Amino acid sequence: MSLRQHLAKVIEGNEVKDLKGFAKWMLSWEGVKMLGDGNIGFIKLIKGPTAGTYVGQDHYGNKYYENNNLQYDRKRWVMYKDTFDYSSSTIPPEWHGWINYINDYTPHNHNFYKPHYMLPTEKTKTGTDGAYQPKGTWTTPKKRNWVKYSAWQPPQA
Repeated sequence: MSLRQHLAKVIEGNEVKDLKGFAKWMLSWEGVKMLGDGNIGFIKLIKGPTAGTYVGQDHYGNKYYENNNLQYDRKRWVMYKDTFDYSSSTIPPEWHGWINYINDYTPHNHNFYKPHYMLPTEKTKTGTDGAYQPKGTWTTPKKRNWVKYSAWQPPQA
C-alpha cells in the first residue's frame, strides 16, 4: 500500500473531509493528545482503518475492523467514536459477542434475539452525576437521619 493510499484510508476512517482538514485535526489539542498516547495514535493512524477490513458500525458510531492475517486474539478491533472519553460499555451486546469471539455473526448479517425485558444499551454512568446514589450517601442532596440502633418494641395489645 502506498503512502497516498494509506493517508486516504486514515482520512476516511477518522471522518475528516480532506488532507487540509486532517492536518488541522492533527495540530489541534485532540491530535496532540492522541500522539501523546501511543495506543490511541497507533489505532487511529496505523492499525485502525488501514490494517483491516471494515466490518460495520454500531448506533454509537464505533467502527469495527477485522484482519484474519494477524495473531489469534488481535484480529478484531474497534475504533471508538469518542477518542478520549471512550468506554468498553459503549459496545452493544451484539457487537460484544463478535469482538470477543463468542460468535462470528455481526448484527448486519444476523438477526439476534432480543428479550422483551431488554433495555437499550447506554454508556456506564459510574463516576458521573448520573450514577445510582442510594439513600444516605454523601452525594445525595436529601440527607437521612441515621440511627445506629433501634430496639424492637412489641405491639401494644
